[in-house]
Amino acid sequence: MKKDGDDKIMIILPPKEIEDKIKFIHNDVVAIDGVKLSEEERELLEQYRKVLKEERENWIER
Repeated sequence: MKKDGDDKIMIILPPKEIEDKIKFIHNDVVAIDGVKLSEEERELLEQYRKVLKEERENWIER
């Protein structure tokens, strides 16, 4: 049985440092072609991808 609020989702925004350097593809986020990311930006991208993957898996389990 579905409870009130079970259908709500959380929108996870990308870090400001990389928001203009990434694109969303089917179930993933990647750097835009031709854009070079610094080491710090690459770490932020990987952390962001990890969070999105975890949230997607949690959503599927519901």
